[in-house]
Amino acid sequence: MGGVAIWSVPIIASATAVPAASASQPSAGWTLLGVHPQAAAQPTSLGRRIIELEIFENALYAGFGDYNANTGPISINPFDLDSRMFLGVRHNAYTHQIAVYRPAPWGLVAPNIDPLQDVPLDPLDPNGGFSWTDNGGLTWNQSPIGPSYHVYDVAMQSSSGQWAVGAAAGGGNGAPTVWRRVGAGPWQVSFQGDNDPAIGNDRYYWIAVVGGVPYIQARGSSTVKPLRFFDSTSGAWRSLPGGVSELHASGNPQHLQVLGTQIVSASGSGLRILDTENGAFRAVQMPDGLPVLDLDVRGSELFTLTRGAVFRSEDGAVTFQRVVTVDAPAPTSLAVSADTIYVGTAASQLLAHLLP
Repeated sequence: MGGVAIWSVPIIASATAVPAASASQPSAGWTLLGVHPQAAAQPTSLGRRIIELEIFENALYAGFGDYNANTGPISINPFDLDSRMFLGVRHNAYTHQIAVYRPAPWGLVAPNIDPLQDVPLDPLDPNGGFSWTDNGGLTWNQSPIGPSYHVYDVAMQSSSGQWAVGAAAGGGNGAPTVWRRVGAGPWQVSFQGDNDPAIGNDRYYWIAVVGGVPYIQARGSSTVKPLRFFDSTSGAWRSLPGGVSELHASGNPQHLQVLGTQIVSASGSGLRILDTENGAFRAVQMPDGLPVLDLDVRGSELFTLTRGAVFRSEDGAVTFQRVVTVDAPAPTSLAVSADTIYVGTAASQLLAHLLP
């Protein structure tokens, strides 16, 4: 990836293949692929939860960690879907949690949701940024974006540059922050705003790109913040016309995906959806009435995970059909390939089920 500043993080485990746990059948049709060794070794129950799954170059990448207990660095150890083996630690990410992997035109990116510098408490970390690979996951690098408290999400595929969002210093306190990089230039602060300075706890937890245009919305204090889009003509972050509604009522960036012209959020009791063509919001409940734990987009299809089932929509999240029943204890994350459904659990497990 040309022109990216690299800050190396030492690897403390070899990249030799590590066999998965022996396969078993947790329930009809489900196979236990293995237990993620680094997730299982986390010292807290929150840290052991597989909160993110991403399929990249025929491997499963798991996100985990507890950034309240500061359990990083977080090891990136892909699970190869052909050999059904963990390939060994490829990188130790400069963060106490990996909560989301975002595809890029040249590879895969994992934001530093909570950079490692912890003294004094929650300092501005000059090395915070993201981990990335541009060679199919064989090697990884760390790129800082500037002093940051948190880098929650990134978007590398917009027509106006590369973007990262989170929090940095502003107005005498922590402030929601957007960083931008154009071409091979440096990362720079693009926007700070939508903050309650008396509280200093507002964040940009997500960024989504639709039709080349980035969208953001801060949250943290009780006031619902404007939903903004980047106007490349003026170079300004403008408020979306119409009333203000909270799209993503969550601090989990992995629970927000783009489906066509829609931004889909798994938050609240179901899905919250913004149609960027007309600015309309709508809420959708799953057929089983349970909250959506995670979601995944595969082309024009949307898959959702509840505690009871995986559902699929083929009509833009208007109707949903049950695909498989999920009776594993504490499912936490979802990824779907052309023929298989993958689920992560609170017990660091990776499960698989053929897609009917």
